[in-house]
Amino acid sequence: MFDANIVIRLFPRLRGRVLLIALSLLAAPDAVAKQVTFTSASPYQLADLLTTAKPTYDLEISADLVYPDKIGERMPAFVFMHGSSGRQFHHHRYLELARELGFVSLQLDSFGPRGIGSTVGNQTNVTAAMMTADLLRALKFLATLPNVDPNKIVVMGSSKGAVAALYAAWNPIREKIAGGLDYAAYLLLYPLCTRIEDGKVTANAVRVFIGELDNWTPPAPCIAQASRMKALGRDWAITLYEGAYHGFDAPIEGIRNIPYAYGMAGCRVALRADGYEYETGSRYLLTRAERGKAFRACAKKGDVKIGGYHAADALLKDIGAFLETVSD
Repeated sequence: MFDANIVIRLFPRLRGRVLLIALSLLAAPDAVAKQVTFTSASPYQLADLLTTAKPTYDLEISADLVYPDKIGERMPAFVFMHGSSGRQFHHHRYLELARELGFVSLQLDSFGPRGIGSTVGNQTNVTAAMMTADLLRALKFLATLPNVDPNKIVVMGSSKGAVAALYAAWNPIREKIAGGLDYAAYLLLYPLCTRIEDGKVTANAVRVFIGELDNWTPPAPCIAQASRMKALGRDWAITLYEGAYHGFDAPIEGIRNIPYAYGMAGCRVALRADGYEYETGSRYLLTRAERGKAFRACAKKGDVKIGGYHAADALLKDIGAFLETVSD
C-alpha cells in the first residue's frame, strides 16, 4: 500500500560537466561569517549525560554565524551540522539558501575542537552523542540572541550530523540539555535512522531526505521509523531520491566507491530509554568496550557508494520549500 508520508522524487538523470559546474557555483556563500563560541560536552553515549545530575559544559565549540541581508526583530534561525567528513564546501548551499529566506544561519564544527578531521574510517573519535550535545547547546545559544525567534529555529544534519539531529529530537536528552527549548523542525539528510525505542520524540516536524540506493546508511530503517512515528501521532515524513546513493548532494561526477568506509546496510541500531545505543542483531551496546563487537557481524568495509548528483538540485528545492513554511 502506498504511504502518503513517503515521497519518491522521480526525474530524468542529468549528466555532464556543464551541469556539475553550474550547480557547484550555487554553493558559494555571499555573506561573511562571524565566528562565535559556546560550550558543550563530550558524552560517548547519551546515557553519560542523562545519568549526570549537573553536566559540565567545558568544551568550547566554534561556529559560523551569518545574518540575512535584512535584519528583523525576531528572525528564524537555521543550524547546520556536518557529517563524518567534516565541514564541506557544498554545505554552504543550504546555509546560503536559508540566509536568502531570511534565516540567521549557524554552521557548527564538532570535529575541530576535539582534534579530529574525519570519522569516516573510525566513528569512535567523535560520537553522535557528542554532536547531539553540540546541537542542543547551539539551540540554547541561539535562543539568547535578541533578534532570533526561539520558536523558529530549524536544525539540519548531514549523515552523522543527521543522526545527531535525530537524537536531539529525543525528548529526554533535549530536556536535559536545553530545558524547555525545542527545534521548530528537524531536517535529516541521509541519516543512519536509529530506532528510538520509547517513542518520546518532539511533536514538531521531522523530515528525512535520502537516496533510494543508499548502501552506507540505508533508507529501510528510515521508512520504518517514519511509519512508526506517524502511527504514534508524530509529524514525520521521508523523501526518497531516485537513483541516488549516500552523499548525493556532493559535486562529484558518477558513482564512487569509498573503500575505507563501513556500510551499515546489515545493521540496525536502536536507542534505549536509558540513553544507550545498541545493535539489535548482536545486542551489543555501542559503548567503548562493546562497539567493535556490535558491528563486527553486520558492518561491511568497502563497497560503500556515494553519488547521484542529478538529485542535488531537487533536494535543494525541497529544503527551500520546507524552510518557507517555517519562515512564514
